[in-house]
Amino acid sequence: MVIPVRLYNGSEVQNLTLSEFEHLMGVSYTSQLQFATPATEEKIFQLCAEADQKKWIDPRQKWLGSYYSQEIAGKHHNPSITIAWIDSTFGYGVFTNRAISRHAFIGEYTGIVRKRHLFGRWKNAYCFDYTIGFGRKTPYVIDAKAQGNFTRYINHSDHPNLETASVLCKGMMHLIFYAIVDIPEGAQLTCDYGAKYWKGREPPLPNSELLRGS
Repeated sequence: MVIPVRLYNGSEVQNLTLSEFEHLMGVSYTSQLQFATPATEEKIFQLCAEADQKKWIDPRQKWLGSYYSQEIAGKHHNPSITIAWIDSTFGYGVFTNRAISRHAFIGEYTGIVRKRHLFGRWKNAYCFDYTIGFGRKTPYVIDAKAQGNFTRYINHSDHPNLETASVLCKGMMHLIFYAIVDIPEGAQLTCDYGAKYWKGREPPLPNSELLRGS
């Protein structure tokens, strides 16, 4: 796997191997969810099964998980993107190298599924609640600060072209990004992270198109 990264001068593009990318960015790259311990993975499967039995999982979450199942599994999905340095305020952003159709799968938010920390969690900009069912909280989060994929570089926007969804696929919930409009080649991929994400964190700039970076 090669990852295109536009470097600090804003013009040079290098196709980096995974090891080169990890060395440059200081992040371990993973295309699938990882778990803090084997017991954590077992518990997540158990919680998802219980939620399904209690009908806490919305039919749309099941349908989207089925619809995007091949992409979530990593089959037939090779996103053509460039991770580019914007500036010291915004950090990196993700730009598409080709036009993207509305409803197209973009990627899964990957990282380490672990227990929530009681203190200091808001200092981690790469931490998302692991929810099961429609907005039902668990004691777990997906932490992509040290390990994740290109989706950790997707910036916030008040006028996004992507949306997130928590979906059920093969017995487990996954957090995915998909396009909500047709996106032209060269555009930055953005998502509105919502008031819940910004609670306890420094709020986004008014109408900012570029905020959440490394």
